[in-house]
Amino acid sequence: MSVWQSYQFFQPVEQSSFIEDRGSQVTYSALGQQAPLEEKEKWDADFAKRKKIKTILDTLIPEFSVRLGGATSIDVTKPGIDKAYGIKKLQQTLGISIKEMIYVGDALFVGGNDYPAEQAGVISIPIRGPHETKRVIETIIACFDDGQQMRTFQVPSATL
Repeated sequence: MSVWQSYQFFQPVEQSSFIEDRGSQVTYSALGQQAPLEEKEKWDADFAKRKKIKTILDTLIPEFSVRLGGATSIDVTKPGIDKAYGIKKLQQTLGISIKEMIYVGDALFVGGNDYPAEQAGVISIPIRGPHETKRVIETIIACFDDGQQMRTFQVPSATL
């Protein structure tokens, strides 16, 4: 049973490509999950449309956290179930320090779904999409030598 089924307003609906019950959150994707990335990137590049929707949702469902993410997504979660929660669980599971983690995200601003991870103290690298994510991760991996010691690196600003 997902977290959402415990609320009285929950009525099972057929999964659509616009609204997804992801177990720990419900995500609305304005153009649908399968929309072409180029279309998604054009739809709300400055997050203005989703910020308006978030403002409305914040008043309609104040008992939940509403955050923006990706190119067209709005995530709705129970308060405290966010990326910071995930970071803390990962830290506990792996037994590593938050200072040993690096987080890559496209919504590191206040109200963005990646912001809680940054607030948790993880080194955070802002990106604008999956292609930049790939480049940043490849750069990080390239900075490790065979002995798993990290060499000093700097992500070129043109990449970000």
